[in-house]
Amino acid sequence: MRFLTVELDHDKPYTLLLSGDGHKGVDQCDVPKYEQTFRNVLAGNRRLYAGMGDYCEYRKPDDKFYDTEATNQRIDEQLDWLFAQWEMVKKRMIGAVIGNHEQGLCLKSTINPIRRWCDNNGVFYMDDMVMITFRFPSGVIKTCVLTHGSGAAATKGAKVNKLNGFASKHDVDFVCMGHTHDLMSWVDVDLRYVPSKKGMKQVARYKTMGYTGSFYRTFIVDGTSYAQQKHYSPMPLGYLEAVIDPNKTIVDLIPVVME
Repeated sequence: MRFLTVELDHDKPYTLLLSGDGHKGVDQCDVPKYEQTFRNVLAGNRRLYAGMGDYCEYRKPDDKFYDTEATNQRIDEQLDWLFAQWEMVKKRMIGAVIGNHEQGLCLKSTINPIRRWCDNNGVFYMDDMVMITFRFPSGVIKTCVLTHGSGAAATKGAKVNKLNGFASKHDVDFVCMGHTHDLMSWVDVDLRYVPSKKGMKQVARYKTMGYTGSFYRTFIVDGTSYAQQKHYSPMPLGYLEAVIDPNKTIVDLIPVVME
């Protein structure tokens, strides 16, 4: 796990775009919507970006999920495209998580191109999980944990339970995960008991959680995918925006659907 502190310049709300699971390099990737995400990072002040992993497909012919009909780019071409997008937003990019597709590339080739790009461009490499502290000039802090995620679940209820269970172990304001291609968010609250002049009192501790979406179409015209073959559900395409406001208790996680 890695730790990052982001020093913010203004005591005003910031928007953090959380986007991953684009799977560039196969026909199922909706490239125009994927590219629009990076333009959206630049569409206003105090907008930041963090990558959530599985940016490209990176499949080699010896991979059991390699699809010779759907694959439309070599791995180097996929990475050239990704790094061109990141070059546009790197001044607003706080870091990049890696996912299971990047891990697979590392295991099969010993190459970690995401870490190398981050190191060469002054961007924080988040590995597979990071805890972030956002510090405002007034001293207010907001905290989060970002991770690509792992495993699989068939129903939304099971996915909610999975993230709830993971988030319950981390005392932060919001927790975000990718991997499942779901795009959704919700708020949970715990009770804390603290001393007061009249004895103990209860204090609400709010925590926002969410899955950060995808740009991979489960079903495409005149084609198939491993997701379709496994009968996965179609997912809305898009990403999450975290609104980090020093004057609010709750960090809002807003799904941005790009259909």
